[in-house]
Amino acid sequence: MFSQKKRVPWGWIAIVIVLAAFGFLMIFAALTDDSDPQEGENNNMPQQNVQSDQEDDANTDNDGNGEELSAPASKITQESYYLVKNDNNVVRVYFYDTHGQSVELEETDIMYEILSESDQKRLDEGIRLSTREQLNKLIMDYES
Repeated sequence: MFSQKKRVPWGWIAIVIVLAAFGFLMIFAALTDDSDPQEGENNNMPQQNVQSDQEDDANTDNDGNGEELSAPASKITQESYYLVKNDNNVVRVYFYDTHGQSVELEETDIMYEILSESDQKRLDEGIRLSTREQLNKLIMDYES
């Protein structure tokens, strides 16, 4: 009875080690994944350039709506931006890349006809925005 050796369950130990290694690799892969979580939802969405707060403040007007003032032509061709404008009483959002190529991003639900004359004039001329956050704020302001 006391002379028998206890058997070590090497098979179970090996299974536990393999599962632990697999779990570690899954956690490591999830932490190092640098893809955008919204990438699968909107694959045609262009990347935006990030500007410093100083440049952003220097290029916006004082009423806080994020509309940029006119910039020199050389700066316009070097930066990407969003343009919100009226197109046959439909407010559309366009993205212009650093080469001046435009892509229509979306057709908004903004009701152009019920906007004030000044807002209609601004949309007829086009409202230029440098960041996606400014764009989202502007669209939310007009849609509400």
